[in-house]
Amino acid sequence: MADTAEISTEEYILSLDGISKSFGGIQVLSDTTLQLQRGKVMALVGENGAGKSTLINIVSGLFKPDGGSMLLNGEQVHWASPAQAIKKGIAVVHQELTLFPNLTIAENMFAGNSAVHLTFGRINRELMHKRSAEILNMLGFSIDTTIYVGELSLAEQQLVEIAKALVWEPKILVLDEATSALDTNQVKLLFNAVNRLKETGVTIIFVSHRMYEIFEIADQALILKDGKIVAQVGEDQMKTVTEDYLVSCMLGRSVSAIFPGKRSLETKNVLLSLEGMTNGKAKEEIPFIVHPGEIVGLAGLRGHGQEELLRILFGISERKDCKITIEGGAYQPKNPIHAIKSGFGYVPADRKTQGVAQDLPIEVNLTSVNKKKNFSRIRFAKERDMIQEIRDTLRIRQGRWYQPVRSLSGGNQQKVALGKWLKTNFKILLMDEPTRGIDVATKHEIYEFLRSLAEQGVGILAVSTDSLELLGISDRIYVFYDGGIHAMLEGDNLNEVKLTKAIMGV
Repeated sequence: MADTAEISTEEYILSLDGISKSFGGIQVLSDTTLQLQRGKVMALVGENGAGKSTLINIVSGLFKPDGGSMLLNGEQVHWASPAQAIKKGIAVVHQELTLFPNLTIAENMFAGNSAVHLTFGRINRELMHKRSAEILNMLGFSIDTTIYVGELSLAEQQLVEIAKALVWEPKILVLDEATSALDTNQVKLLFNAVNRLKETGVTIIFVSHRMYEIFEIADQALILKDGKIVAQVGEDQMKTVTEDYLVSCMLGRSVSAIFPGKRSLETKNVLLSLEGMTNGKAKEEIPFIVHPGEIVGLAGLRGHGQEELLRILFGISERKDCKITIEGGAYQPKNPIHAIKSGFGYVPADRKTQGVAQDLPIEVNLTSVNKKKNFSRIRFAKERDMIQEIRDTLRIRQGRWYQPVRSLSGGNQQKVALGKWLKTNFKILLMDEPTRGIDVATKHEIYEFLRSLAEQGVGILAVSTDSLELLGISDRIYVFYDGGIHAMLEGDNLNEVKLTKAIMGV
């Protein structure tokens, strides 16, 4: 479905012809051919495992192709390393952060970059902080660049990661799930910056599993499936092509099949209730209630209180003016252990550093909060049975037995982060960004599993910056604004227009 208009070779900044790559005899890219136009945004669309990351790693010099050729500005190139690709103007922003928490924002942005050295080899820190602030301001992020990165939120760290790539003044910028931790307002600021970069001739390769972002920012789209290009959408067609078309190319089914059906609530029993979380701008106290078997969405811009509520319930943060009851009994969380014993499970937004232990095996992660013991001795046979049941239930795809979690795809890592709670007999599951950076097919699996948990009587609280996700899975949505609950939407009010207005404080 590509444009038929002729484009001169001078307009192409990067051309790939017949690129192929295999690992261990498995073909992950086959005869991939594409051309990137200067000053355009090309969206790479496909499930996890479709070949997107491999293609990006070849373009950026991390992997060497088995076959095919690559032209940059009309000249054939063979990267010896990512550093060589960066010097030639190709920078990548990965979803997984590569920042140093014990260094400042500016130090992270200029790590490995000699652009701020003085004649005698000493770093000009004043210039480094000045340029860092300028780049961050372009992204709409005004902050003291002497702050240590470890003190920032996940979304703020993601913005620093993007700014770090811009330090190199790239001609080709790859954004690989770079928006997954950002809220709606932050994405809008990033897209404003992308449009300014386009005006200067910078070319963008954009990867996102949020379809509405692709339609908002991409000039063209390339759809990959099983390592092959299955469709190309040119600039003219991007104005008329539908989300259903892209999803059907990726999966072979329509977007309407992604979200499982909702059901009528059969009980009026109250599982969880809160008082004192309403913000000062609401006309009256908004009761916060979760019934057994409900999926309750928590919406709002990052930092407006919805993530903090999960931390309060799990005993990580404290808010004394908030009255909490579980099944009618008073609940004052002391710490996470107390929360777990009280029936909570918690899947945080940053699975890399908080949800799973990346370097430990899958099996160790899955039993980390529920060791099978008998008189203080671990019952290994029981553990093996439990591990196998969790893997089968969540369809965790792995290879060898003691495989480290970091070797899994993002979707399977998220399944591990969720799976470790399945045998703790939780009553309430807290999920922050349940499908961040996960492909559409795996999202569908997780949505179906959450609905199956709800049908067993579990109450689920889900925080998400993806409004369509919240609308698709939630029975009710509480919208947070300015530190507290601003609105509650249910029934006919569960629509994108009213949700967007509430998120913006209307």
